[in-house]
Amino acid sequence: MPADTTPSVAALLDDVRPLVVAARARGESPGYLMLAPAAYDAVAACRAADRRLGLPIIVLGLEIVRSDDAAAPPRVF
Repeated sequence: MPADTTPSVAALLDDVRPLVVAARARGESPGYLMLAPAAYDAVAACRAADRRLGLPIIVLGLEIVRSDDAAAPPRVF
């Protein structure tokens, strides 16, 4: 059986939370989370109802945006 290469949303959130905390500790107010396409797709699949309604995908209080770079690490801004 081939290994599942779909990014884990739980692992992604674990990786992103410290980025949000660090940005806020620097006095920043991030509003966006940029994700590589595979990670974006994994999160979007979990929020399919929001997408069908035309709503932005919001996770951890940040709107999710898709990076053009498949190898891009998560970035808050």
